[in-house]
Order: sequence, then structure tokens, then C-alpha cells
Amino acid sequence: MVWSMVSQPAAGGLCPCAESICRKFAYASQNSALAGRGGLYCILEQNPRPFLDFLPEIQQLGYPFYFQFTLNPYEAAIEQNLPALDERIDTFHRLSAIIGPERIVWRYDPVIIDEAHPLNWHGEQFERLCALLHADTCRCVFSFFDRYAKDQSGFREVEEATMRAVARSFFQHSGALRSAAFYLFGGGGPDPV
Repeated sequence: MVWSMVSQPAAGGLCPCAESICRKFAYASQNSALAGRGGLYCILEQNPRPFLDFLPEIQQLGYPFYFQFTLNPYEAAIEQNLPALDERIDTFHRLSAIIGPERIVWRYDPVIIDEAHPLNWHGEQFERLCALLHADTCRCVFSFFDRYAKDQSGFREVEEATMRAVARSFFQHSGALRSAAFYLFGGGGPDPV
């Protein structure tokens, strides 16, 4: 069982619930009904810097956990309330140094294809980020913009042919991060790219 804990960045890029998540870990360790149930905690974050101060406490509780760290090269107009990209990359390095690269999944999510962010831009950005992050993670997952009912962003969904082109481009640009196979998931299961 995987327990997911997600925090949303507030204005200024601070995660208001890092402390709250620590309390959830503490509650799980003290509640006899939850003790021994096993499982794995997944912490989904765009800015896990506030967690760095709480990691010793979380690790002391003994529950297995890992981070899914969303790190995209988009400008502030798209990813609001986050620290600058260089600061988030520094946080990625620091987090990896504390918990190890095998416990961080890098999420390049969502891939938005538009005039400002064409396919070749994503390939270049992905290659640049792979070069910076390859020693700090063992895995990268990426997905595409998916419109939902209340979405008002104006972004378009990506056609399957473009998804496959992005996957091929990412594979070609992955360099040192090529430790895992690249798959594109569709209705019939994974297809190798």
C-alpha cells in the first residue's frame, strides 16, 4: 500500500503542511491500529525545501518513504508560487544527499506543448536537467497536460503522435539518466518507445 501525501505551495512558495505531514507520520507510528500495517509513504512535492528540516524526525519514525519531486523548467507564469528553478535544483541535490537518489523520483510533469514550449525546447530542457540531476535520482517520469472539467489554463491536450515524439526525444536526450526503459502508457498497456 502506498500512502500519498501532497502539499500545495502557498504564495511565496512555502509548503504550509510539511509540519502537518510530520504529524501524520507521528500519528501513524503511535496509533496501534496503523502500527504494523506496513506500506510506503509517497510525498509528492514541487518544493520540498520545507521538508529538509523535518527529515531527521521523519526518518526516526522508521516508516519507509520516498519523494516524487516535480521539477519543470517552466517560467513563473506557468508554475506560480515556486522558488526559482536554480533554487529547486539545489533543493533536489540537498534532498538526494540526505535520503539518497533511489528515494527520489523526478517528475517532469506536465509536458505542455505550445508555441512557447515546442518539442525541441522540451528536448533541450530535458537534456539540461538530466545533466544536472543524473547523480541525484534513479528515475524520471513524465506525463502530458490533461484537461479536466474546471481547467481554464488554455493549454491544449497533446496528440498521441506528439507524445511518442516527446518520449523519443527525451530518450535521446536522457544521457546519464538512461538507467530505465522509456515506456509510453496508452489504453493497451506500456509500449516501448
